[in-house]
Amino acid sequence: MKLHDPTTPPPGGAARAVGSPLAGCSIEAVLHAGPVFTLYRAVQASGRERVVIKEYCPQSLCERGPHGAPLLRDPDDAGAFAAFETGRAAFVDELHMLQPLRLPGLVQVRGILETEGSLCAVLPLLPGVTLAEVPLPPSDAALHALLLSLLEPLAQLHAAGLVHGALHARQLLWASGHMPVLLGFSMAAQALGLPPPQDVGRPPELDPRSAHLPRGAWTDVYALAALVMGCLAGRPWTQLDPADAADGVAARLEQALGPAAEPLQRRVLVKALCAALAAAPDERPPHAGALRELLGGSAPLWQAGREHEDERRTAPRGATGA
Repeated sequence: MKLHDPTTPPPGGAARAVGSPLAGCSIEAVLHAGPVFTLYRAVQASGRERVVIKEYCPQSLCERGPHGAPLLRDPDDAGAFAAFETGRAAFVDELHMLQPLRLPGLVQVRGILETEGSLCAVLPLLPGVTLAEVPLPPSDAALHALLLSLLEPLAQLHAAGLVHGALHARQLLWASGHMPVLLGFSMAAQALGLPPPQDVGRPPELDPRSAHLPRGAWTDVYALAALVMGCLAGRPWTQLDPADAADGVAARLEQALGPAAEPLQRRVLVKALCAALAAAPDERPPHAGALRELLGGSAPLWQAGREHEDERRTAPRGATGA
């Protein structure tokens, strides 16, 4: 993640000052000041390890107090208080869901703390950049490898019987030579009613006009394919008529990667991406492992002997049973 200049606080007092104590650590830099959370790079009191501290601080509701703690702008506003508590409860639920999971592709929660007037999670400091900052693949082979890599965290999640349900580009951390890592489920943002980032191609079943459609692991499959297609073109993927989908996918790959050096590999990519981007959930690969098979990838060692569920069950919002 790109750092703010540690000597200059983010605009609007959105974060605690560098050097401040938080969760038994000392803040070294602000990694990200977002609409719901502020992320800090911090060093433990022993000085032996650096960690990430994720602090709940919805900026639409809060301002920073004299010592940096988030305070409601209007303490007498019952609606603001209720919204703050709803988002806070969702964050706690997400942390309790993440904490016992031990998946290589899912961020580990090392601690949940009420400290210095904030609710915080302590996370490992990981290498890499978010999917929004990943360099564009220069070839079909590079795009194929990137897709297989990005599928692994979702495949692990789906194999564990869980669904993300609200995937966007800032939630996938990617580093060359490392397995990508899912950074969370956005449950607090959903609870606060915040719209998804503009870079997300929304699966049709997440459109309010299509609320009758079921959500499940196939929702994550669509979201990942749409994110990758959006990254290739620099604009969100928009749903195409099924008759035009193959031509639309092929055209976007042509624009981003040029003529296919290996036509067979281009056809594999177009077929897999079209399947993942199908409007009807039952026409998509039912989970990330199935999309990996369409791309010709083999199951990794962590999945040996495990079976995916293909049953089409309705799943509620983020991080629910697949």
